Amino acid sequence: MLRREQSPACLGTNADAQCARRQNIIGPAVIKAGVLDPLEFYHIVLAISGNLDNTLGTFPALDTPAKVASVIAASRVAWQESFPDVYYVSIAFGGIAIIASCFLPNLSRFMDGHVAVQYH
Repeated sequence: MLRREQSPACLGTNADAQCARRQNIIGPAVIKAGVLDPLEFYHIVLAISGNLDNTLGTFPALDTPAKVASVIAASRVAWQESFPDVYYVSIAFGGIAIIASCFLPNLSRFMDGHVAVQYH
């Protein structure tokens, strides 16, 4: 498994498997666009992860609109493929919360309009 420190493409992700998926999509697209400098690659991936798509044209290797569009398209596919796992986990936690709420006692005695702390 990849560790977060190993690649700038893993910045901001919450699971190594999602990071590896995104890396296999964004990395080849950036290299295919002609980015061979590791530092420039790093800054491009940071711009993608920060949703700074409008700054991609400022990088020397991404000198044509077609290259910028291909990197943006790859980043959109990568983000699209990284969210289903998070979505499925949120469904599970939401289901557990709904089931747990069925076992709450009657809370009407606390719903009397009393304010415990007042802000001034």
